[in-house]
Amino acid sequence: MPEVAPIATITGVDADRVACGPDGAWAAAARRLLTLGDGRRLQAPRPLTGALRFSADASAMLAGTERLELATGAWADLADPLPAVAGGLGPLELTAAAWDAAGSRLVVAAERRPSRSPRAGPAPPEAWLTLIDGRTRAALRGLWTGGGLPPRWIAFEGGVVAADPDRGARLWTGEDEWAPDPGPVDGLALGDGGRLLALSHPDGRVALRRGPGFDEPSEAGTGATGPVAAAAGAPVIAWATGAGVTVLACGAESHIRADEARALALADDGRRLALLDRERTLHLFGIRG
Repeated sequence: MPEVAPIATITGVDADRVACGPDGAWAAAARRLLTLGDGRRLQAPRPLTGALRFSADASAMLAGTERLELATGAWADLADPLPAVAGGLGPLELTAAAWDAAGSRLVVAAERRPSRSPRAGPAPPEAWLTLIDGRTRAALRGLWTGGGLPPRWIAFEGGVVAADPDRGARLWTGEDEWAPDPGPVDGLALGDGGRLLALSHPDGRVALRRGPGFDEPSEAGTGATGPVAAAAGAPVIAWATGAGVTVLACGAESHIRADEARALALADDGRRLALLDRERTLHLFGIRG
């Protein structure tokens, strides 16, 4: 059984996403506000819709579609990514985004709302999921498009992209694409260098699928009621339950009591966990074993 021990508690954290970095670093985000564990509170040039992570070399904070250089506290001068998502069609609304660990590529999901013009008649919404260059904002590959629901969750690890278009789980790597779970899924996370996909479902089941095929599911646990997280470089996952958070490492579970986890994040090596509860209190834990 993994040993989970509290490290620190920080109150008054206004956020809906968190990230857990090296050497005790952490970050939290909501709307355009990014809060760092060293006390800095920074306003971003655009809303920080999407995943939150530290870059692999810990030099940058990758938040939504934006990049913050941690040494200087300066936001990178980046263009709006939305024109690249659907070949210039618009206007679009961003629904999710995730950077790779190097901070070089970015996956963006967006939707175009249906026309409300009486002349145009009813039209379904259109949605896109596109891989773009994080710096130049040039489109690299269209991953998915459809008339259904756009992705809410995107993960990008080890060259593998996972997302939930139409509330089902899909993965892309190289030229290959899988649809391992038709859904509906409530949440997803990709860890262990892109070799481990964790999915939570409306009935509380948490299922794991392992690469490279991602074809055979195994049940990780039950009782999921909220976010699910995975360590980018280790086979460690965590998910929110009605009573707190469950951590799965080395095939064994540990349970943390908490009041309604709003956001979870694991450090890349799976040795630290950040948990934000409903009272806007951030709890940091160490994980051993």
